[in-house]
Amino acid sequence: MRISLVAPEGISRISKQVLKVIPAFFIEDLDLKFIESIFLVDTSTIKQLGEFGERILKLRKPTIIIDHHAKHPETKKIAKLFLINEKATSTCEIIYNLYQKFKIKPLRIVAQALMIGLTFDTRHFTLSNLQTFQAAAGLCKLGAKPEKAVELLKIPLGKSERIARLKAAQRMEIKEIGNWMLATSIVSAFQASAARAIIALGADVAIVGGEKKGKIKVSLRATTEFHKVTGIHLGRDLAIPLGKLLNGVGSGHAIAAGIHGYGNLNEAITHSTSLLMNLLKAT
Repeated sequence: MRISLVAPEGISRISKQVLKVIPAFFIEDLDLKFIESIFLVDTSTIKQLGEFGERILKLRKPTIIIDHHAKHPETKKIAKLFLINEKATSTCEIIYNLYQKFKIKPLRIVAQALMIGLTFDTRHFTLSNLQTFQAAAGLCKLGAKPEKAVELLKIPLGKSERIARLKAAQRMEIKEIGNWMLATSIVSAFQASAARAIIALGADVAIVGGEKKGKIKVSLRATTEFHKVTGIHLGRDLAIPLGKLLNGVGSGHAIAAGIHGYGNLNEAITHSTSLLMNLLKAT
């Protein structure tokens, strides 16, 4: 069996750091004509894959989705099999459970790779539950080292990212909705990082948008408390409908989501705020 690992949009800075210790080789493109099946891992929507995703849609190869995001309507059209658990805090947790279910013992290096993914997606275990720690404990028994995973993921913020965070705070607009603090802002890059920074400053919900070459990107973040009390799921309740509204795509988790679309950025922020306010009124 021949397996190819593909990262169509390239490898991120943090992923490059991980690949220094995990022996995996990724390519950015692949001729899909001779591929028998496709696995999409931790990819909630096909549009995240850009032009490569368009080719997957056209060829209609058997596609298996392994993910912990909310199911996206577009992905439902192409998937032959879904392995989705929205309660899992990471896709690595799902994969570890698959090893357990089929009684397969992963190699130590595989266990370490899963530990790194688990650590990253849970923000160093700050977004964890019982199942997360059970998976982590199981990986430790297989030889994974959580302290090495934490150390590997410690990458200092670059100057551009720090500037984006500061500008987001400087341009921030705050709305009080009942007992909740909503903050919106606009920066040209690092929207997700800026949204996380705004949450750290004290907001319950952060909406940060940016525009580049006619494309809009909006990052949504919320506190765990906001989700627990309101039941609002940023990915399902905001990102997916807003993605459609902006002729693009939205997806994500309960407290972290993103939207890629087209149109007017200020209107996109306004639509996001209005939808959130309507959802809060309904709770």
